Amino acid sequence: MALKVHDRLAAEYPDQVSALLASITLLTTAPPSAAKLIDVVSNATGGLLPHLASASVHLIEVDPALSHRYAIFQALLQSEGAPPALTEDGTVFGSASGLLHETVVGFDSYFSCLATSLSPDIWAVPAGRVGGLVLYVFGVLVQGQKSHPLDPIRLLSPGHGGSTSLPAIEIPPGAYSAAVKWWTGQLNRVFSYITEPANYIISGRFSPQMAFEKVLTLEQLFRNCQSIATNTRDQHARRIVMFNSLDSLPGLIAGMKWEVAASPARSEATLARLEEAIPDEIKPILIPRARAAIAALRSLEDGFFQKNMVTNGTIQLPNKNGLDTCVPLENAATEWLRVIRNSQHDFDKEQTPRDRVLLTAHDGHIPAAIADLAWLHLLNIMTFPERLFRGPRPHHQAATPHPKD
Repeated sequence: MALKVHDRLAAEYPDQVSALLASITLLTTAPPSAAKLIDVVSNATGGLLPHLASASVHLIEVDPALSHRYAIFQALLQSEGAPPALTEDGTVFGSASGLLHETVVGFDSYFSCLATSLSPDIWAVPAGRVGGLVLYVFGVLVQGQKSHPLDPIRLLSPGHGGSTSLPAIEIPPGAYSAAVKWWTGQLNRVFSYITEPANYIISGRFSPQMAFEKVLTLEQLFRNCQSIATNTRDQHARRIVMFNSLDSLPGLIAGMKWEVAASPARSEATLARLEEAIPDEIKPILIPRARAAIAALRSLEDGFFQKNMVTNGTIQLPNKNGLDTCVPLENAATEWLRVIRNSQHDFDKEQTPRDRVLLTAHDGHIPAAIADLAWLHLLNIMTFPERLFRGPRPHHQAATPHPKD
């Protein structure tokens, strides 16, 4: 079947890069044996090298222990109540298996996030297999989107035509392979922390529900960043996914509440730590989108157009008692973005006077690059995976009974 699809794509789209890459990934996934896979990879590289002289291929293997850890969480999740009922197909312990399938086959979002680190351009394409994946690295940036949408339906999507763009930078070909090795090593640590049972001890007992929720949250964060990087033209959708990503962070990292995740100053401090920790060779591959996102966040401060309310880097906003107070513009921008985030739930709840002033005082322009705040925080987790570990929670102390008189 894969060969038939390959032949059809080659016949219908002989000059399209996307068709070539689709064929390569499909053919890499399909072979039933390692011997046949070697032939496919050899043929694929032979087809790429005449056009991409610095192309390389990386085999990334997945230890079965990782899949077993995920499976244990799923199985124990059902053991807390009544024993699960038998199923005809034998998937007794299949809870949410469709939500975590990438940890068994593909790891698509985990490596697509890396391959699209300079979105809208790409520099690699992953092909998942049972037990690992093959990553084709081009050694150069490849144009990831056309200058105009090819599908008519995309003409009707919100904000069609608008997209982010990064400044042109010179990246040595060897940096891409170095980024793959660094990313894979960091993922190894991320999975070690997120699947560590000691991270989910409450009152002296392992909590499978907490473990399951955390691993699911992490996978959703990777998928969110994958969506943001690949859905390049729909800025409304990208922004909604970014909000969802920021909302999920407190469940992964202690203290990562909205006021921290969407703060320009805190984000700049995070970026400074990343630039210090990430190897110099791969910074041009991983850092630019994070830097652009922070610049977009900072630019929200310029949106407070009612200058009679703005003085010396502050804006007049009512406090909870209704009295005007001076609030730094960067804090006001973070609050304003949260008001916009809340609009995806509803505005039925009565707004505070402060929220109403924030809405009316800002021009509402949001740069497209702000969606990559999700990438900033994902990169922070990848660079410092130990932040995922919280250790056992303390025992709940029972109240000491008072002696009777």
